Amino acid sequence: MARRNAGFSAEEETAINPSSDDDPQSLLPKIWGSGWKPEIPLEFPQRVSSGRVREELLEFIAERHDGHLDTVSDCWANLKIPNYLDGGSFHGFAELLVSELEIRLSERLLGPNLSSLGKTEIIPRRTGEVFLERRMERFLIDVTLCLRRIAHYHSITVEDRLQWQRWMIRTRLVDEQLKDLFTSGLPTPDGGTFGGKGFRSTWQEGVAACASAMNRAIDLPEGERQNADVVAPMIRDMGLALAMGQTPIEVLAAQMGKAESYMDGGIEGSGGRDLHIGNCEILVIDEVGKFTVESEGFVNVVRLALQHDMPTLLTLHKKSRHPLLQDIRRRDDARILEVTPVNRSLLPYKIHKLIQEL
Repeated sequence: MARRNAGFSAEEETAINPSSDDDPQSLLPKIWGSGWKPEIPLEFPQRVSSGRVREELLEFIAERHDGHLDTVSDCWANLKIPNYLDGGSFHGFAELLVSELEIRLSERLLGPNLSSLGKTEIIPRRTGEVFLERRMERFLIDVTLCLRRIAHYHSITVEDRLQWQRWMIRTRLVDEQLKDLFTSGLPTPDGGTFGGKGFRSTWQEGVAACASAMNRAIDLPEGERQNADVVAPMIRDMGLALAMGQTPIEVLAAQMGKAESYMDGGIEGSGGRDLHIGNCEILVIDEVGKFTVESEGFVNVVRLALQHDMPTLLTLHKKSRHPLLQDIRRRDDARILEVTPVNRSLLPYKIHKLIQEL
C-alpha cells in the first residue's frame, strides 16, 4: 500500500536516477503543491492599495516565516509595485514576487561565507543544498497561497456580503426553531412530547459563505447537476447545507424523524443524537402501513416530505383508512399501482419508466 507522501515509486526512481540506491537524496518524499500557481486572475470590484497588500503579506510572513521578513520586504521594494492594483495586475505581480523570492533564496549558498554548507549533512542523510531547497519550496507554496487568499478577499463584492448575511440569518432562525422543538417538543398520542434530536449551529453560521466557492447543483441546468460540487456537512455545518440548496423544512424533518442511531452517546435506548441532512433526487418511503402511522412523528415527517416537488415512491397499506393514507390517495399528482402476484416482477420496470418521465 502506497502512502500519500511516499514520493516516487521504485520504478519511477530507477527511471529517474539509475543509481538511486546510492543517493539517499532521491528517496525524499514529494512536496505536494510545489510549483503550483493560479492559472487565471480574479476580478476585483475595485482596485486595492498595494500598501495594504504589503501589510497583509508581511503579517503572514511574521507569523509563519519571520526569518524571511527582510527578504520579502526587499523583493517587494525591487519590483516597484504601483500604488493600486486591479485583479489582473495583482495576478501578474504575485507571480513576479514569488519568482523574485525563488531567485533570491536560491542564491544563498553561492556566496563564499555559506558555500561550505552545500555539501554538509544538515540532518541525517540530507545535504545543506537539498535541505535548503526543500525548505524554500515549502516557503514559496505558503507565499503563493497567501497571495491567492489576499486576492480572494479583495474579489468579494458587496452583494456577496449581503448574500452571506442572508444565509447566516436564515441559519440562525432555523437553529432557533430546532432549539424550540427540542426543548418544548411536540405532543404524542401517549400524552408525552417528542423533541427530536437537538441541534445547535449558533455561532457557526459563517460556514454558509463556503457555498460561494462551490458549483451548486441548484445553479446548474438539470442535465448538468451531476457535475456539481458535493459537501458533507458535519454537526455544525447546517448553514452550509442550507446555502447549498437544502430547505429549512428538510432540516426540520431530519430532526423530527430520527428514532434511532448508533450515535446514541453510549446510552441505550436514547435514540439518535446525530442530525443527518442532505439532498436527494428521489424520495422513497417504505412503508406507510398500519403500524407506522401510529407514530405521530412518522406521520409528520411524511406530510412534510410530501410538500416537496420531487419524485416520491411510497408503499401504502391497501386497506388502511388512516387520514394520512386517505390524503395521499386523493392527491391529483399521485399514481396508485396495486401490487399483485401477477405484476410484481414487472412493476420495478414500470415504476422506473414513470419516474424517468417526470
